[in-house]
Amino acid sequence: MSIEYVPLLQIQRRLCDLPRNAERFNEYIRTMRGSTADDIELPLDAFNPMGKEHVAEQLEEYISMGADAIAAEAVEDAVAKLEHADSHYNVGLVLADDAKGGWTNRYATEFAHRYDVQAHFRRGWTTGLLWTNEPSSLEHVRREAASAVFRAAYVQRNGIARTLRQMLSQTRYISANAGYDTPTYEVEEMEYSRQVIEPFLDSEIMAVQIACLFGDDVASELGHQPLGLSFRAGMALAACDG
Repeated sequence: MSIEYVPLLQIQRRLCDLPRNAERFNEYIRTMRGSTADDIELPLDAFNPMGKEHVAEQLEEYISMGADAIAAEAVEDAVAKLEHADSHYNVGLVLADDAKGGWTNRYATEFAHRYDVQAHFRRGWTTGLLWTNEPSSLEHVRREAASAVFRAAYVQRNGIARTLRQMLSQTRYISANAGYDTPTYEVEEMEYSRQVIEPFLDSEIMAVQIACLFGDDVASELGHQPLGLSFRAGMALAACDG
């Protein structure tokens, strides 16, 4: 598999230099479209083009920390672990504004980023997300860049995850190879989570999948039925099983 890291942080930072009005938004659309009239060349849909000063400040932090070099190294290391395949993807990092961005819900965005990947893959992209609500960290950069590579490898081999079972399998694979920042629970809690989740493994209902993966608080926040699960219970279970 041929995978190349493409720096996107500077592009996002330059957008923040424009006045925070229609001028910036229109330039954001033009930047995403590139040379195309009605498609997307750059996967910046999770970026908040109308972000306030904290977005520019965090992008500056990541750039000054050498995030692009670290991400490129992480991508190279991840690719070295993969078998050869006749496909090519670009990897980029995008800063999602879950701190003060009114249009970005952390968990809805994260769910789509992990599992609703057809549009990006069709355009030859796989991305890692950084978050304004988390401190700038090169460990985040490494993990997200590597996760993007292994996500592409998993989907190429197994297809898009449709059921909860498939989503947990994908999460397990990526966690084992790149690591996910998931909570650690006692054995009894993990066994309880497994029992709650088991009846829903073949569900393709997003509300159920989100409740199982992210837990009761997130399910309630998004208007879904809670199932009696702790925060990120499904993610933690997948990581534990990996």
